[in-house]
Amino acid sequence: MFLALKGIHLLSMTLSVILFFSRGILLLRKSPLLERKFTRTAPYYIDGVLIISAISTAVILGLYPFMDGWATAKILGTLAYLGCVHAGYGARKTLIYWLGVVPLIYLGAVVACRDPLACLGSPVIY
Repeated sequence: MFLALKGIHLLSMTLSVILFFSRGILLLRKSPLLERKFTRTAPYYIDGVLIISAISTAVILGLYPFMDGWATAKILGTLAYLGCVHAGYGARKTLIYWLGVVPLIYLGAVVACRDPLACLGSPVIY
C-alpha cells in the first residue's frame, strides 16, 4: 500500500512540476493553448491527487504537522507553491505565477535534507 501511494505521489508531483513550467511558458507567450479545457483543468486534478497522496502517505508513516519540522515545512511550502500556481487573474498573474519557483526550490531542498531550514547550514542531528 505504501509503495503504491509513494509512486502515485511521486508521479503526481512530477506531472505538477512539468505542467507548472509548461503553463508558465504558455503564459509568457500569451498562447491561446492556455484557454483549452485540458490546460485549465488538469492542474487541479493532478494537484488534488498530489495532496491526497501526500496526506495518505504522511498518515501511514505517522508524520504529523507541527510535530515533525520537515513535514510542516513541506506542507507550508506546498501550500505556497499551489497558491502561486493557482493565482487569480490580473495584471500581476505572471509575476505571482513565476514566484511559485521559490517554494518549489525550497521544497526540493527540504526533501533532500529532511530539514525545515533546507540545508542552510543548520546542523542535522540524528
